[in-house]
Amino acid sequence: MKKTKPAYSRFSDHMQLVAPTRSKKKNDYFAYKPAKGWRNAPYDSLPLHNPPLCPRDEAIFFLHMASEVEHALMVQYLYASFSLGGTQVPEEKREMVNGWRVKILGIAREEMGHLITVQNILHSIGGPLTFQREDFPFDSKLYPFNFSLERMTKNSLAKYVVAEMPSEDFLKKNDPALLKEMNIIKAIAQKGNKGKAINRVGMIYEKIQLLLDGVENEDFLKDSEKFQSPHSAWGTNDHKIIIETATNRADAKAALAKIAEQGEGEVISMKPSTDESHFERFLHIYRAFPQSGRWEASKHVPLNPSTNLPGTDPDPSIITDEQALLWAQLSNQRYRMILLYLSHCLQMEIKPASFYGQLVSWTFGEMYNLRSISDILTTLPQQKGNRKGPRAASPFELPYNLNLPSREMNKWRAHRDQLLNSRIIIDELLEYNDVAHAIYLKALRSADEQALSVIKSIINQ
Repeated sequence: MKKTKPAYSRFSDHMQLVAPTRSKKKNDYFAYKPAKGWRNAPYDSLPLHNPPLCPRDEAIFFLHMASEVEHALMVQYLYASFSLGGTQVPEEKREMVNGWRVKILGIAREEMGHLITVQNILHSIGGPLTFQREDFPFDSKLYPFNFSLERMTKNSLAKYVVAEMPSEDFLKKNDPALLKEMNIIKAIAQKGNKGKAINRVGMIYEKIQLLLDGVENEDFLKDSEKFQSPHSAWGTNDHKIIIETATNRADAKAALAKIAEQGEGEVISMKPSTDESHFERFLHIYRAFPQSGRWEASKHVPLNPSTNLPGTDPDPSIITDEQALLWAQLSNQRYRMILLYLSHCLQMEIKPASFYGQLVSWTFGEMYNLRSISDILTTLPQQKGNRKGPRAASPFELPYNLNLPSREMNKWRAHRDQLLNSRIIIDELLEYNDVAHAIYLKALRSADEQALSVIKSIINQ
């Protein structure tokens, strides 16, 4: 059988590329060897499998890695954007800071589009979907940086810039001055990543594209299209949100290339524009962001906040103010609801009689709820009895389980349970008689009652 040739891509520096090749022996799928032109790449930049995986299985493994990375980036970008603003920002700087917040929220939304596209490609080759985050089974140099929920600073921005940057070869050829600037930013980013180098996200997508060349044609499932979520299903006219479907190798590789391109961009603009890559947007914010000690663009929210009960040793990450703790628990609950709604609709066959549109609508609604709750949290104290101290923030803690039941009716029962869980927390928060937030809580409870009514009617069909 003819050997598959790996395609060149500018996303590939610092990674040893391997092209899946097949020997003449029947069913001998993976006589892996380095792809031509990449013999000098460092061997330890690839995760090793023992025993090795065949191309389709390894493609699924890396698609799961891509999904986890996109999910993690989305959450970290959301947390950073929610930290921006506050009364400590000089009045003349507030419009600019709000503009940064809007840009980063936009990037987070686009990461969700990437996450959906990855699930579509998993559908296309018959792989299981995943919505996990941070549970990485291998210590690989392909992961961008250590997961950390932190307020926006010059140092955290440096990590985001480097993770989304184009390859050094691309910059060397097209913008040597920018490459010089990036070398300085990379050193700053590495200090903020416990001394470990930051890796570009595009490397993962390059690896997957190569692996797809080794997947058999019959393993690309044409009937998977009815389970894949198209851009039109999400009711948005925003062309920046990339949601692609694929039922063959070429379309799958093109979809992955679009995702990588949106992150890194081929054309580097020195001035802000309406169609910037993630790299360009983060770079422009980084250049304008104040150095430490000048003025504060973000609130003092905790590093990796937690709702765990405090132990004998004080933990600076734990939220101990009772009211803030309840809001943090509500934030976790709504975050869980987003993931379960998203998981359900992406497992559902798209047809007129389904409740697909309802799940999409609820997913969008919970995104807005999460933003509202996060904004409220940053006005509350993190620590009990210390109203002048650090502010609280959304913990984005994963629930004990993100798996939905196999039977359809039980999926809806799981959604019902989440709404009932939320009602318990809302009722507790309303006991505080907090006039400023009671209107929102009552509106949220009313919307939940309507959702419960819809779910009960589905269960009772």
